[in-house]
Amino acid sequence: DTSSNCTATLRCSPQLEDATMGPEGTGASTGSPRILIIDDEEVIRELLADFLTSHGYEVALAHSGEDGVKASREKPFEIVLVDYGLPGIHGIDVCRRIAAYNASSRLILMTGWGSMEAAERESCINQVIAKPFDLLEILKTLRALAPVPERPA
Repeated sequence: DTSSNCTATLRCSPQLEDATMGPEGTGASTGSPRILIIDDEEVIRELLADFLTSHGYEVALAHSGEDGVKASREKPFEIVLVDYGLPGIHGIDVCRRIAAYNASSRLILMTGWGSMEAAERESCINQVIAKPFDLLEILKTLRALAPVPERPA
């Protein structure tokens, strides 16, 4: 048998689940755009969080639509990445609820469900991204919506 298995382990600070990341994971604001990732799949949340913090964004995570709506009410985010297939409140309703009280948040719906014509017709959703996604494409999209400020040398 020439096949092989590969296992990847992503390590992420436990603070990410509850706090916005700042310098060294302190939660302190850096002036960087704030992003909330709402996804029920832990590996997706952690992968995106690690990748986006390494590119200068402050990231907070929520594992359900309810938690995501609550977090975005407590402190606004420039961008909210929302999984379509959330248990409980599905992604489109999460976007509607966030947009109802924070029209300035840019809402991106992530989906592995194929065609999302209904989501694309929602005025509150700025972009739909298909899963599996390319991290560099997500970064390009986020930089267009909320660029990371240059840091002085």
